[in-house]
Amino acid sequence: MPQAGTIRHWIGLSVNAALILLIICTLLAYLTTAFSAFTSFKFTLTDYGRYVNTIWNCAHGHPFRLLTEYSYLNTHLSFSLFLLAPAFLIWDHPFALWVGQWLLTIIGLFLLWKAAFRHRIPAVVTLAFLVFYLANPFTQCVLLSEFHGVNLYLFLIPWLYYCLAFQRKMTWLPLILIWGVREEAAFLIVPMLLYFSIREHWKLGYMYTLFSGLYGLFACTVLFQWINGSGLTKLRPDIDADEITKSISRTLLSKRLFPFLRLTAPAIPFLRKGWVPICIFPAVALLFTVFSPYPAQYTLKYHYPAAPLILMVVGMLHGIALYWQQQPKHPQWSKWFQAIFLLTVVALLHFFDGLLPLGHFNTNAYGHSSIRGQSALCAVSNLPKQGLLLSDRRMGGMCANRQDLTIWEQYGAKDLQPEVIFTELKDVARKHTKILQSALTNGSFGVSFFDGTHIIMRKGYSTSANKSVLTAVDNASMTIFFAYTKKKGGTEVVTPGCRIVRYWPGKQQGRKTLIAYGKTINLAPGNYLAMFRLKEEQSDQQKKNRGVLRVVERTTQAPLVRTKVQLIRQNNGIFFTQNLAFHLDHTTQVEPQVLGENSRLWLDQVVFQQQSPSPQGKKPVLQ
Repeated sequence: MPQAGTIRHWIGLSVNAALILLIICTLLAYLTTAFSAFTSFKFTLTDYGRYVNTIWNCAHGHPFRLLTEYSYLNTHLSFSLFLLAPAFLIWDHPFALWVGQWLLTIIGLFLLWKAAFRHRIPAVVTLAFLVFYLANPFTQCVLLSEFHGVNLYLFLIPWLYYCLAFQRKMTWLPLILIWGVREEAAFLIVPMLLYFSIREHWKLGYMYTLFSGLYGLFACTVLFQWINGSGLTKLRPDIDADEITKSISRTLLSKRLFPFLRLTAPAIPFLRKGWVPICIFPAVALLFTVFSPYPAQYTLKYHYPAAPLILMVVGMLHGIALYWQQQPKHPQWSKWFQAIFLLTVVALLHFFDGLLPLGHFNTNAYGHSSIRGQSALCAVSNLPKQGLLLSDRRMGGMCANRQDLTIWEQYGAKDLQPEVIFTELKDVARKHTKILQSALTNGSFGVSFFDGTHIIMRKGYSTSANKSVLTAVDNASMTIFFAYTKKKGGTEVVTPGCRIVRYWPGKQQGRKTLIAYGKTINLAPGNYLAMFRLKEEQSDQQKKNRGVLRVVERTTQAPLVRTKVQLIRQNNGIFFTQNLAFHLDHTTQVEPQVLGENSRLWLDQVVFQQQSPSPQGKKPVLQ
């Protein structure tokens, strides 16, 4: 029979392997969830696009340039954003910034593991602790709330902790980089520096502590005013002492303390032996949070948990290390208790507050990549890199990886002359009709790209495609896109031309499937053409089962016109238009429908066009 020690050994290895697999799966889940949010337009120009534009410019020789005429340093003294600049030199894509942040977070995770290994914390406790940190809803909130400069703390603070604990000669490097995250960043790490200085009787550490406090004071007063021409309190009057006092008096104490308790409560079981680092390391960050005048900060939403979270995490790590370094050695059940506690806590927190899969807030935007966002990304790939680009906030996060960018709000307030415009058909038809239609009709801009939804207009470009856009604008109220109709089969895909279409793969059974229906249009009496735009692929053996196009009356479902999909060999798999003529005696709500059979179909749109003049008493024959 196997010995008990051998069984425990293999159980331990199996648990460790399972935890390592869980960490890897969590990291991959972050990647897919972030891309889903990105394509669902959660990452807009408001934050993500501004950082993309700033860091892209840093990588291309224009430090901290933001939206043509600004500097990001007017917002925060975030000199350390340079750390992410290489991301755009490796992969010039708007999502590269988030991937760069993700990779730096992984390095920070590795440094936490390495510190725990050198502290000789049991492997199962270390891995459970890493799962607790990585899958924590606060960590999820920081990583999946677009991008912010403070996210660099998840890499830099573990690096600083590792240097303080094991490699003090290198302390200066992460220390200076932390100072460069934001103007107040230097204050946040003073308690941790002071702890190691006192504990280790480290004279140089006292100097680091002093310099960190002095730099924080210098950055928040002299340096910020020198760069921006105005003091911090003038640009942000909410942080004035009187305003903070008013904010605290107007807010229920529970609203400030409850998020604080949610963040810190998991550390309570580790306070017995490690209370000093656990309480001291995040002290300043927690004070900034609890007494902040900004509701998003004191409720720990968006990116605001970054600093208190990671400082509490390194404090917990050091506290756990102190526990396991004590003599005599602790019993084996202690490590299992700590591991099970950490895993149970993070599982409960994730279930109620998580954004990753199985979390309460893993909504559709975080759970599935948006086909509309994929189409927009496809369209963005056709943008020229040169020239001032005019776009909007919603799509700004997808096209900010360039030097010159502005948005409609600035265009209306500033004397800016864009050379490229990236917009949507609906904006030509409604929101910015006067400006965009004028540019298209007078020939000052030519359409270089149009996929039915997204439009790229370039100054001085050929105007040969302008008419097709203006026609689409005129037909907008009479157009139905099949990708947005109901279905009983098929799926949505993005074509090489960036259009979103309904795809039907075909099937060998003879039974028809309704692959597009449910959208309606009210039409007045008269003669009409229903112009179906589609693509078909089939073999000779499938000639008789090519699919059916029809237009029905919505209320009775009675067919107004019906025909089979045409077989046009010379089209060679490209989109073509098939017209169906029908007549209405009275105002009718009509519904276009497509039934799929054996042929593969790509359905784009149907446009209803009234024939003028309408011959009296003449009706087309139903097909």
